[in-house]
Amino acid sequence: MRYYHQLASSLCLKAKEQTAVIRSLGDIFAWEAVRLSRYDQAMRLHVLKARVLHKAGNIWKAEEIASYASTKVGLGFSAGKLTLGALMAAVSDNRIVRSLGKQMIQSDVPSDKPFGTVVVAIGHEGLPDDVEVVPLSRLARESDRSESDVGAEMQAGGSILMTHDDFCQLLGKLEKKVLDGILTLPVSLEQLRSDSELL
Repeated sequence: MRYYHQLASSLCLKAKEQTAVIRSLGDIFAWEAVRLSRYDQAMRLHVLKARVLHKAGNIWKAEEIASYASTKVGLGFSAGKLTLGALMAAVSDNRIVRSLGKQMIQSDVPSDKPFGTVVVAIGHEGLPDDVEVVPLSRLARESDRSESDVGAEMQAGGSILMTHDDFCQLLGKLEKKVLDGILTLPVSLEQLRSDSELL
């Protein structure tokens, strides 16, 4: 009987030891799950950065092409206007026509249309789900407004606008905070605006 009592005591002791090991493993697994979750969120920010840079690059290429085409048209227009103005000034006997020809020769080609400005807009849902690359120059040209007017309208609608460099710096700060366990995704506009270290 004493043998069975010692065996039972020994088994109880081993069971307690195993329970302690299982609990410590549970803590390790829980910590690992938290670490993996943080890493996964940081990777989402990394993927977002790559997507934004890729899209911005495509827009910049399109803007270069549009600027080149506009310059060619402008130069062609300028050459035509110069030629017509010179002919009008040289050939015409009419003083008003000659004066108009001289004005055409002296006037510059209008070149006030903007090209190449691309910004990143963070919308109401925040990061990482509500981010858009905005061709600000193209929108300004299409609406015949200034870039600042178009940007102000977007900001009045609640979006945060920033350059792609500033956006990449913001993502770097967010990634560090996520990995350190200070922040979790998603990040709302209110969080971005209230944290002076971020913006």
